[in-house]
Amino acid sequence: MFKAFGLEYKYLDDGRNIEKLIELFESVKGINHSVVLHIHTIKGKGLSYAEENAVAMSSGIAKNGGTALFGTFAPFFQRIYDQISHDLCLNDNPATMLVLSPGIYGMNTNTHIALCDIQMFAHIPNLIYLAPASKAKEKTGLEITVINPRFLTGLDEELLTKLKENHELVITLEDGELIGGYGQTIASFYGDMNIKVKNYGISKAFHTDFKADELLAENGMSVEQLTAYIKKSVH
Repeated sequence: MFKAFGLEYKYLDDGRNIEKLIELFESVKGINHSVVLHIHTIKGKGLSYAEENAVAMSSGIAKNGGTALFGTFAPFFQRIYDQISHDLCLNDNPATMLVLSPGIYGMNTNTHIALCDIQMFAHIPNLIYLAPASKAKEKTGLEITVINPRFLTGLDEELLTKLKENHELVITLEDGELIGGYGQTIASFYGDMNIKVKNYGISKAFHTDFKADELLAENGMSVEQLTAYIKKSVH
């Protein structure tokens, strides 16, 4: 498959053999084209998480001028907090991390959910967490301003300040945990201003085997619930 994409491919069956690993790495050191290294290991043999090593390696690649790209499913990002904070961000090494299937629309079992990724990473310096929303919109019959924040590691203070001119209510919606989420960051910004803020998010619990729309409704985020709240709150 990799060769079909024009990539060189090397496979090492004994991924725990240090001498063979060094030999493999030496064979690709300094090459001028992309190569895929497929290294086989056996789980449960005292090895560290693969994600930790991958992020540390990404940091090294970026430090030496390479283009580092790493991706894995969102629930596994809890394993690599140290590497993202200390290896990547502390050293200001530019790398791209792909967070796959976060929020309630990702995995839905209590051992494989990612409802608090914002809380884990939003406060780390030198980290930009992009989270663009889809273009889908629900028709509610209300005149509302819809804003897509795009990134979760900072605030557009100019935009938020401008909203005060012709808005009396700001509602934040997120498909992750409410406590410590992005919405509460916005509420903190408006803390001493004359504008009402209502935050919606998922309750703090080990949710499992859920349907996304049902969990949203349990936390007040169905279209009908939100429409009713807005009509009741805006004068």
